[in-house]
Amino acid sequence: MIFVAILCGGAGTRFGPGNLPKQFEEVGSRPLFVRAIETYVNLGEPTRIFLIFNPEYVRKAEELVAKQGWKESVDIVEGGATRQASVANALAAIEATQPSRDDVVVLHNGVSPNTPTELISRCLKAIGPSEAVQAYYPAVHTIFEVETETLGSLMDRERLGYTCDPTVYRLDLLRRVVEAQRSQSHRGERTLDTAKQLGVTIHLVESDPSNIKVTNPWDLAAVKEAMGDS
Repeated sequence: MIFVAILCGGAGTRFGPGNLPKQFEEVGSRPLFVRAIETYVNLGEPTRIFLIFNPEYVRKAEELVAKQGWKESVDIVEGGATRQASVANALAAIEATQPSRDDVVVLHNGVSPNTPTELISRCLKAIGPSEAVQAYYPAVHTIFEVETETLGSLMDRERLGYTCDPTVYRLDLLRRVVEAQRSQSHRGERTLDTAKQLGVTIHLVESDPSNIKVTNPWDLAAVKEAMGDS
């Protein structure tokens, strides 16, 4: 079984002022998080989807999920105050289904609406010999360290990349990651930080750069163009 956690627990404060969090922004008349769910509804694999949502907007999310006809196929779980807490809530919901030890968990940001199904399939295939898989695309810009108001060391972009969705974990590894974060023996907001600190080798799968997580209004404009909604 493939368990998918669509993470929408944030308030979208980096996106800018607005009445609703950024996951409600629309592309092609459908909210970003609905687009993200669509990716997995159409995956063609035995999949169970959990939508981890900001508690203040659960009712609105339920209405939109029901409108798509997914009321029976998407479980909605309240998110936590941090990403760590939201992932822990997702894991608790998955554990309640009594999963098998061979199951995998896909973490996907609810504001990544344009992730190719083909990429997800490659990530799932790669999890076969690996405990964790991260989609990424190579860095193309010059990146440097900032030292107060001066330019520090230039980074070798040939060795750098950006994370994008999805992230895939063996269920047992995600359990270890969440437990380590809960005990505060390993710090880091992202599960990847903790997995690395646990000594896990994370396999990388290259993505097309159009696979964008919407963080600011410029990202939204780029996603709309990529999805033909400009």
